[in-house]
Amino acid sequence: MSTGGHLVSIHSEEENTFISSTSFADDKNADCLQLTWIGLKKPNYPANATWAWTDGSALDYLNWAPGKPEDITENFMYVVYVPSIAQLFIADVF
Repeated sequence: MSTGGHLVSIHSEEENTFISSTSFADDKNADCLQLTWIGLKKPNYPANATWAWTDGSALDYLNWAPGKPEDITENFMYVVYVPSIAQLFIADVF
């Protein structure tokens, strides 16, 4: 990122649990309102592109929700984290 910051990358079950506990601050709202952007991305170009963390760290832990990720063929994908279930979903395509 241009100012030197990065979205979070998750590298272990312990980090996953920590992010879940700190991201889900208000359990009165529905999960759709409790999404946390994380730094997992996948460009559609080149064709053999793979999922990667925006900070360049190793992709050594994933906890996708059942049936995810979908096979989306958009230009770029980011992932959101649903804290209440501590799992990953495709968030946006553009």
